[in-house]
Amino acid sequence: MDKCRCTYRQIVKYQNRISGPILDRIDLFVRCEEIGYEALTSNSKEESSADIRKRVSKAWEIQKERFVQSTTLFNGRMNKNEVEIYCKLDGEGQQLMKEAFSVFQLTGRSYFKILKVARTIADLEGSYDIKSRHVEEALYFRQKGEGRVKVR
Repeated sequence: MDKCRCTYRQIVKYQNRISGPILDRIDLFVRCEEIGYEALTSNSKEESSADIRKRVSKAWEIQKERFVQSTTLFNGRMNKNEVEIYCKLDGEGQQLMKEAFSVFQLTGRSYFKILKVARTIADLEGSYDIKSRHVEEALYFRQKGEGRVKVR
């Protein structure tokens, strides 16, 4: 497959054709980088697929228990009331979200999506509480392109 020869400006122009309301409905933006030869052949210890599968299964069990009295199955399907119950932030997390809301001009929809993603990250870590690092990681996944949060 040929490598893209578009300029950065052309890429941004193309991406900007996607409307804000459409982008607002996407939970995660994940940038995929090329993997170099050294990374493929190094002996570094990365998390195995089996270990990842175990963490995901545990997170799924946590969510099953959380929503046992509800029709909701997963964090991503929580309604506003469930988000308010299950996605409580400590003072540091609240301050981080307040700053992000202002700096990145988040919409209400993206605010709740970030909280749901942070809840899932905490579940994957086996953490009952959503910590500021979970919020930071969720904010990272809202970034589109070169370090921009694009939701409007």
